[in-house]
Amino acid sequence: VTDLLWFEDHLKGSFDFPETPKAELKLNAPDGIPLFTVTPPKTDLKLKRVEVSYTDGRNPLTRFWVSAESREQPDGSWQAKLPVIDSSEPLTAFANLVYAIEKFKGVNGHKEWQQEMALTSNYAYAWPKEIQAAGIKSNPDRTRLIDDFKDGMRDWTGSLSHAEHWLIQTRKVAANAYLGPKGGELVVDVNAPQPGIKIGIKVTRNFMQEHTRENIFYGFFDLPEQGWNALRIKTSDLRNAYGWPLDDWHKLSDLTFCSASKLSGQVKGNIQQAAKRFGGQRKVELGPLPQKVSGWSEDYYTEAGKKYTKVNTFTRDDALARARFRNLRWEGGVFVKRSKPYVKEAYRKPKKSN
Repeated sequence: VTDLLWFEDHLKGSFDFPETPKAELKLNAPDGIPLFTVTPPKTDLKLKRVEVSYTDGRNPLTRFWVSAESREQPDGSWQAKLPVIDSSEPLTAFANLVYAIEKFKGVNGHKEWQQEMALTSNYAYAWPKEIQAAGIKSNPDRTRLIDDFKDGMRDWTGSLSHAEHWLIQTRKVAANAYLGPKGGELVVDVNAPQPGIKIGIKVTRNFMQEHTRENIFYGFFDLPEQGWNALRIKTSDLRNAYGWPLDDWHKLSDLTFCSASKLSGQVKGNIQQAAKRFGGQRKVELGPLPQKVSGWSEDYYTEAGKKYTKVNTFTRDDALARARFRNLRWEGGVFVKRSKPYVKEAYRKPKKSN
């Protein structure tokens, strides 16, 4: 809605559009943790919340933005601490300031009335030499909790609104703070609408490299209980179209949860292409694909309520994410020193055991 209100201001003069919020990054904080500060502009609009995001990803197209907790200061500014995972990488941060507005009707037939607008600050950044000169040391501690889904789909793309073809994806597993432990398991609690259905999981390996079929790994997993199931995934449970298992967690570029029926169709296509590459002689070892799978019944997720049955995709997806998933995490294994996410470590075809 923000761009429409900008035109309301500059073309019609019917809205007073605020100035860009001012953001800065201070490296000389007493506790050695960089401090991000954003100053809201003067406006009559009511500020509802401040959302701060930061990253040490150097590539602007693929970096994952970590959310930081911000607090209002006595002078009206907002501050957030940004712990540095790797002091040899640049640090970048910005803020979205979300304001309440009077009901604003969308264009092109939209019936929803928007009641919020967002202003984005300038980017505040520091180069590695500046970070190191300030005496800021790397904090390599990694968290085992990847996402508790309390913020819905904040860190995900996709949609949960279609019962048979839902799909959500995140690049969070590629961020320095969330890299997986060697030998560990990826665990997530999944709320099944009925017992005995399946869920599809897909990961793409080789960050910033070509997404060939060798680098896309799949798995179909049973949810035996109606209600919450703890789904535990080993690297050996995920295989590419040639039947080769995933070797490790640290070179993932994305993670996808989706309906088994949707993933089954993708896998069939990739297996056919893989077979052509080997002249139709290669035996695919992925195992049988599910022929019939159940969808997700929205009626089961009573937490969503009737208001989420209306056409309001973003809000409904957030509610359904919280109802379907919780506590995506790493368990077991050992956190070892990893290479940079952008450093290529080619997947090596496993040798056959005697």
